[in-house]
Amino acid sequence: MKRIFKHKDKIVSLGLLPIITTLVCLHFLSGTIALGIGTLFSVSALIYGIVRMRS
Repeated sequence: MKRIFKHKDKIVSLGLLPIITTLVCLHFLSGTIALGIGTLFSVSALIYGIVRMRS
């Protein structure tokens, strides 16, 4: 638990990346495609986090 609090600033900044990516994609692409990209980015980041925590 101390490890999570030690890296709290990195966790928050990494958590905002899918939102920022989606907003940028919404500016350049259509809504459906941008939301799909944001969803894929969020799910892949979640899977990466789970795999990294287990190892």
